[in-house]
Amino acid sequence: MSKLKTYLILLIMILSGSQVFSQECDTIIESKDTSDVFFYRHSVDSLALGRLHSYRMHLTGVQNYDQIFNITPFFASLGNPGLMYKNLISNPLSTNGFQFGIRSFDAYMYTNRNTEYYRLKEPFSELIYILGPKKEQMVGAKFHTRIIPSISIGADFRYIFAPGRYQRQKADNKSLVINGQYFTKRKRYGVLMNYIYNKIFVYENGGIASDSLFENNVESDRYVYPVQLYSAENQVRQFSFFVNQFFNIQKKNKRLNDSTYVRRNIHAGRLTHSFYWSKETQEYLDSEPTAGFYDNIYNDSVLTHDSVYHFQIVNKLMWSNLGYLDSNERKPFYIYGAARHEYHELGGYGERKYFNQIIPSAGIYWMIKNTYQISGMAEYVTGDYNGGDFRIRARFAYFPGKTEKKYGKIEFTYDLAGQKPGWFYQQYSANNFVWDNDFRQMGMSIFSLYYKRERLTAGLEFQQLSHYVALNEEALPVQADHTIDVIKAVVYKDFRIKIVGIDTKFAYQSASDRLFISLPEIMADVSVFVTLPLFKGATTIQPGVRAYYNTMYYASAYMPALRSFYAQSNKQIGDFIYADVFFNFRIKRARMFFKYSHINALWGPYDYYMVPSYPMMDAGFRFGISWKFFD
Repeated sequence: MSKLKTYLILLIMILSGSQVFSQECDTIIESKDTSDVFFYRHSVDSLALGRLHSYRMHLTGVQNYDQIFNITPFFASLGNPGLMYKNLISNPLSTNGFQFGIRSFDAYMYTNRNTEYYRLKEPFSELIYILGPKKEQMVGAKFHTRIIPSISIGADFRYIFAPGRYQRQKADNKSLVINGQYFTKRKRYGVLMNYIYNKIFVYENGGIASDSLFENNVESDRYVYPVQLYSAENQVRQFSFFVNQFFNIQKKNKRLNDSTYVRRNIHAGRLTHSFYWSKETQEYLDSEPTAGFYDNIYNDSVLTHDSVYHFQIVNKLMWSNLGYLDSNERKPFYIYGAARHEYHELGGYGERKYFNQIIPSAGIYWMIKNTYQISGMAEYVTGDYNGGDFRIRARFAYFPGKTEKKYGKIEFTYDLAGQKPGWFYQQYSANNFVWDNDFRQMGMSIFSLYYKRERLTAGLEFQQLSHYVALNEEALPVQADHTIDVIKAVVYKDFRIKIVGIDTKFAYQSASDRLFISLPEIMADVSVFVTLPLFKGATTIQPGVRAYYNTMYYASAYMPALRSFYAQSNKQIGDFIYADVFFNFRIKRARMFFKYSHINALWGPYDYYMVPSYPMMDAGFRFGISWKFFD
């Protein structure tokens, strides 16, 4: 490892762990337009519990426009925006209930979990446009308004178009969510709903045919490099409709004045009902199945057309002790009990499958004297396939000092779960891959200890996984016959020293079986920038640099026909620095950036992969603008 890389890692570790700058001062200047916009996600109970997020005009990080950054700070991609990716932070837990199991495109899709519902006093809209090399473009639009005091509507749209530098590397992704909210005058009843449409369309090239052509930089025009697939593509389409409504069982107490009501110490709580309808199709097409990329052809040697659809209907009924005036501060004790019914239909290959499941759950949250927090939840699955799956989580948090001093919290969590692998790993039949397994339930025991405060998250995590399932070196699912241990340590720390900002992200991970779980041991991401207000605060500029690094490891390879990553032990990748230079600035309500991505690619060496045979993006100029409106 070069001295430069060694110094970079040491610098990150020192900055991340040190509290030398405890008297930090955030001097990032906000726009004179101080209009705050707040939103909540997922359900009306999030609003009742005060889980509101502020949508502000932060300038820091505006240049990190890739949607994957909303999921994880560390990921492996195929070298072009909009393509499949792998999260490099180990998180084996998944949602209880039936899952198909392929999740390598989730960051580009709107879901119930990430749909935003805005609480507005005036209309709010935002336009986003990103322009990059080779006609790369991203367009985003938000519009949310309150029609009358009791009804709000909104829509979010996102479009990613990236042809790529290499042959057959195009991504063409579209996503739309339309939502609405209605609350009665006294908030006894409320409902939110959304309609979501997602379409992922990507070409598949199987990677470049010869890594040596790239590593020797034989030709600067990457489009002339031969690739392994010339007629393959993946398409994912998903439609869904969601309704979530609540009803407070008791009427609101009598009014003391125009804005204040008598508060009940004990009340009957509220009933919440959710309905979810969804259909998703995944297709892989290849008009040249005999080109030699795949070892097996089971059905058709002229045209591969693998298709699977997943249809589901979910109903959930929940009671909680939430009332009219509740929030995190006003509700120190919160309990709920729920039951949901899930109907799943899976088809497109083999015999059509039907699954019915009933999943009861319960949870508790208790804040004691604003110092201690105890919470827990339990969930159990009954019915087809996933019957017997469960998850239990217990959490204890301690808030040192007084809350207003913002000393943060120390949080200990224990998760215990038993979950069947996604159906994809159990049974699959396509033109190039066929299997029929009888895998056991995976066991997961996870201990974590975190310290969290403003601009700092630091923690340790120990994961113990039994009967773990992954794709082996032949891209076939296998189940481990031994326990796999994973140790994870992360430090995310943002420093503010007058006008200088240093944002650091550091992760260490080690798995006892690196064939089943392949992760770089060390990952680091550092941004250093200066924030300067100009013209009496009318404009703010922020020049800076960002560097990413991970250690050498046997990174997972990518299998286009499965839209999945699998183990390989032929090529180690990593031990390189990926550096960007950026210039962010804001003029009133408009945020803009100029970025020269991967500037060090100009002089090599040419070994920058995150996935074998899929080089990362070369140096390139990008520009973006985000414009916010309040009328």
